[in-house]
Amino acid sequence: TASGTWLRVPVAGRGTVPATGAVAVAVNVTAVGAAGVGYVTAAAGGAARPPTSTVNTAMGAPAANLAVVPLGSGGAIDLHVSGTSTHLVVDVVGWFGPGDAVSSITPARLMDTRPFGATTDGQHSGSGALGAAATTTVTVTGRGGVPSSGVGAVALNVTLVNPTATTWTTVYPAGRARPTASNLNAPAGRTTAALVMVPVGPGGQVTIYHHVGSSHMVVDVVAWFAGEPLAPTVPQVPSGRPRIYLPSELPRLQAMVASSHPAATRFLTLMQSRRSLSYSQLRNSGYSMWQFALAAHLTGDITFCNFAVTGVEQWVAAEEARIASGGRAEVAGDSYLEVGYYVGDVAMVLDWCHGGTTAAQRARWLTYADQAVWNVWHPDDATWGGRSYPWSGWSIDNPSNNYYYSFLRATMLLGIAGRGELASADGWLQFFRTDKIAGQLVPTFERDLQGGGSREGTGYGTAMMNLWELYDLWATTTGEDISALTGHTRASLVHFLHYVLPTVDGVSLNGDHSRDQTGEFFDYHRHYAQAAASLLPAGDPLAARARWLVANSSVPQMTTGFMYVHDLLYADPATVPQPPTAMNTAYYAPGIGQAYMRSGWGNGAAWMNVTAGPYTESHAHRDQGSFLMHQGEWLAYDPNYHSHSGIEQEETLHNLVRITSGGQTVRQWEGGVSTMQAVQQGNGWVHVACDTTPVYRYRGDPPVNRVQREWVWIDPGVVIVFDRVTTDAGTQQVWQLNSPVAPVVNGATATFTNGGHSLAVRRVIPAAATTSTFDWRTAGFSGGYRLDETVSGGTNTFLHVLSFGTTVTSTTRSDSGGRQGVQVNLSDGRVVTVRFSVSGVDGTLEIRNAAGAVVVNAPLNPGVRTLPE
Repeated sequence: TASGTWLRVPVAGRGTVPATGAVAVAVNVTAVGAAGVGYVTAAAGGAARPPTSTVNTAMGAPAANLAVVPLGSGGAIDLHVSGTSTHLVVDVVGWFGPGDAVSSITPARLMDTRPFGATTDGQHSGSGALGAAATTTVTVTGRGGVPSSGVGAVALNVTLVNPTATTWTTVYPAGRARPTASNLNAPAGRTTAALVMVPVGPGGQVTIYHHVGSSHMVVDVVAWFAGEPLAPTVPQVPSGRPRIYLPSELPRLQAMVASSHPAATRFLTLMQSRRSLSYSQLRNSGYSMWQFALAAHLTGDITFCNFAVTGVEQWVAAEEARIASGGRAEVAGDSYLEVGYYVGDVAMVLDWCHGGTTAAQRARWLTYADQAVWNVWHPDDATWGGRSYPWSGWSIDNPSNNYYYSFLRATMLLGIAGRGELASADGWLQFFRTDKIAGQLVPTFERDLQGGGSREGTGYGTAMMNLWELYDLWATTTGEDISALTGHTRASLVHFLHYVLPTVDGVSLNGDHSRDQTGEFFDYHRHYAQAAASLLPAGDPLAARARWLVANSSVPQMTTGFMYVHDLLYADPATVPQPPTAMNTAYYAPGIGQAYMRSGWGNGAAWMNVTAGPYTESHAHRDQGSFLMHQGEWLAYDPNYHSHSGIEQEETLHNLVRITSGGQTVRQWEGGVSTMQAVQQGNGWVHVACDTTPVYRYRGDPPVNRVQREWVWIDPGVVIVFDRVTTDAGTQQVWQLNSPVAPVVNGATATFTNGGHSLAVRRVIPAAATTSTFDWRTAGFSGGYRLDETVSGGTNTFLHVLSFGTTVTSTTRSDSGGRQGVQVNLSDGRVVTVRFSVSGVDGTLEIRNAAGAVVVNAPLNPGVRTLPE
């Protein structure tokens, strides 16, 4: 059959298929002797060709796939060949009648990760290739002709596109453990498809696991089967004591104690000394009583358990007294933020020191904890001592917020510890695993947090360390790895390695940083990395890279006493740390709108971060379209570094084009979402483009019509920044850059020098602007300066060349073909010419080497490409 031709195959009345009464057939389609790469599509006879491949061909290699196809005109199916010529073999293996539970439909695309991939409703389109050990959860009901309810299973055509390594994938019901069998095996470089029939999990979802390498994935639904979605099973919780964590992990920890592992010795020495402190002193210093209970199991010294039980008893008794006096329990403070800490402590000590408690005591503890957890999830009806104490319900349904992880911890640990002694325990476990993890967290993360990280930024987002810890407690207790239900876990660790500064002593300043406004590397960052690394499959190189980073950071071991325990729990002597030098130097996390570029993985590397994406969390800043730059020290930064709170969010603190009207800054609005228009990488360069107009226009009718920005990064540290801004008459546009140091301004060039490193900012367009420097000390900050370049409103463009050190010798404006641009001469003899369209993303990049030969000639066009890991 030649390429581009249709072949009609009568099916009804042939083989075992009746002449009448069949509405669909299951056929095995085999392409034999294909002349090249192409594909075959099966459709109902006479129907339009769907955008779905049934079989993907390669030269000379037979290829087959099973398909469920509706019968069309004359009881036939049609086969269409594209891209090559091939012989076809069609075998019918089954048929379906109108009374059967299966309903065949016109194939509909549910997921296409390719940059310009389109789906039936826009969901799961252009989301980027799946990497090693990645999972993604796809909603299949209520889409593409599949009903919203009454669906027990679906038939999916799953295609792996251009895998970078020989790999396999498994499709399984969401909310269930991943089976060991694969559904599709694909050799490196060969696009391969397979039909998969899979039960539907909670929320009408299925989960897809991708093994190694990187592959784009296309998923089309071709049929559905009547029934009800599976409910996720709650794994069996051990009935003995202790049951949380220790049954599987205690031998490993005891071996570390026996071998005098430094983390074990350090922890036990600390626990012994801390018993001299009062319980209030310990709690005020961040210690938990479960740490003393752990020491009891590691040493066999029961007095540690006695100490822990007394501490929890004092806390519960004090809470009971507050409630009896008509007050609200302290655990309810700050919208129940610390419920995971307090209830978790009660639950773990009850479990680990069970023999040191009385039945009456445990009943009181569990009653208190049960009321606290019930109040969390029922804010309008919350009570203490029979008195109404409603609260806001802040973030009880928002898995992207740090409060949520505290709520989950309390619920999970109460359910595990309370089984057999608390009537509601099984209900809490079911609620945790089914409603919150499978029904809420996993689909939210898969939809909103692709690429990992947190929309709260790198400050409050570090609270995800508590989520990694929760995943670990569940896995070690039940044997189920819920971290693998979403690709977010692993992607977050990749993201972490990129947002840690090259000096490994701080992190990118994104969002609020209330604990330490400077973003200094701290125990929490160490815990985040170690806990996430412990969740990865054995042999995953990312774990070794993360452990190398923390070992070579400014915090090679925990510095605060209450964190010592985590160096013990998450130590991994079997993994040899490896530097991340094999990793890509650019990364993009689309779910949180963060991109990173660096010149290398050494401590002296130049580094840059840009922000453009969803602005949906209260701890995020009004910094859409902003960027940060670092080499040795901060050169372009967020002045929160020198604030007294770390939570100043205004546009004036960020490196963007600020718009003023009537003397007031036109603000960006929470709830708006910027569009990342382009992400692409070539040999020695990266191009990123965004449109931040929506965050200005999210509310009201501001005098802002267009705010767009493009960055072109050139190794080893040159950045060309181009802005298109259109605002109403009477406004002003201020191109601004904040730095810890005051600039030295010489005409259109400003130079910032900090700690022996420098950043030169050359303005190419506009030719003239009013330049000034703002001193943040006049606003109550302890330091910091802002370079302002101001022009009148209207339709304007800005073009700046930013360079680290002496990488640039000169710049010359270079317009051509209706585009505005610049020629940049580098100190190594290369010449870079970049031009941008004034109407949208449509530019060019040329790089010539020192001999004048063109080594890069690339279009700077729209499209978010997937960057390799």
